[in-house]
Amino acid sequence: MTSTRTDHEILHSAASSLGRVGIGGPRAVTMPSLHQIEDLLLALVIMGLPALQPGEVLDFRRLDQRAGGKVGVA
Repeated sequence: MTSTRTDHEILHSAASSLGRVGIGGPRAVTMPSLHQIEDLLLALVIMGLPALQPGEVLDFRRLDQRAGGKVGVA
């Protein structure tokens, strides 16, 4: 059974993974673990990016309204 993690813990893990890619360049993109990839995807969900079905188009106006016109973490 997996322990429950906070949004902050998930975002920290995702940010660390992005940092490794920033330092390691293109080669580092192939190196994240499944756990790190999961955290990167969860970070997008936490920040409000909706999942799209094949062929569906993202309505940016709806995304802006949900985020109060802002994208990012406070």
